[in-house]
Amino acid sequence: MSRTGLAFSGGGIRSAAFCSGVLRRLLQREVKVDCLSCVSGGGYTGTAYLDWKYRHGKEDDPKWHQEFFNYMRARAGYYCNWQRPFIAVFDSFLIIALLILVSLITPILVWMTVACPMAYLIDFLVGDLLRTEGCIGNDTAFEVVNGHECHVEGDAYTKVVLFASLLAITVLSFILQNILKQGKGLLRFVSISSLAILALLFFPWAIHVLLEGTPLWAQLLILVLSAIIWFSIPVFRQQASLIMVVYAYSFIIHKRVYKHSLFGLEYSEYNFVMFVWVSGILLAFVPYLGSIQQRLMHVFNR
Repeated sequence: MSRTGLAFSGGGIRSAAFCSGVLRRLLQREVKVDCLSCVSGGGYTGTAYLDWKYRHGKEDDPKWHQEFFNYMRARAGYYCNWQRPFIAVFDSFLIIALLILVSLITPILVWMTVACPMAYLIDFLVGDLLRTEGCIGNDTAFEVVNGHECHVEGDAYTKVVLFASLLAITVLSFILQNILKQGKGLLRFVSISSLAILALLFFPWAIHVLLEGTPLWAQLLILVLSAIIWFSIPVFRQQASLIMVVYAYSFIIHKRVYKHSLFGLEYSEYNFVMFVWVSGILLAFVPYLGSIQQRLMHVFNR
């Protein structure tokens, strides 16, 4: 065999310690490892070894091997070196701060920076149409709702047609992408886009119709349940995240379109414009935030 592959299995710190011993013996016997595959705890040893190896010009040498394995043995533990309590306490606070930043703060910044500009765009394009639910009168041609003049006659019908059309486009493109052999990418894009537009138009209107006047705890219930699912059932984490994002977007769009309070906070045109400007500035940093989110935990492990 001209090439050698080495696989490190998972198992937390026990696996990291066992894999460290195997790797040490193989290197002592001058076995050249061409391919390395790691899972979970085995990745602690594997990634640490590769990091040290790249620091030394990608060459194995008994001199830095000894220092590396001594370092591994001294710092073996769940993220923290408890042989030095003060350092361990500092590392504990650091890992908690990193988890909060990576799992909570950064996703909120990445996802929610588009919310206010999206709300402004929807209000500009179809705001009057969504507000017609509050228009009443059979003989008048116009009604004024929240300072906006909107058509009464035919608007309710137009809104139903808009929702139904977006739903029909979503279903039809989804069916076609599973039938046709060509154009699957375009059909998938049309299906996802029409479904996203439908959600961003329908749910704010539904909040206005169904949740207007409901207690604050009831409005927050979906977010709380989604957060519980996100933390407790990892397999549904992606779906729970999507629900929370759509729900949050819907409330922000609802606040802009209907000029109503959001979780007890009154609507202010000045504050909304400021949020739009801040969102525009943050959008310039979103690519860097995504990169930081992906790399921070790896840097800490290393």
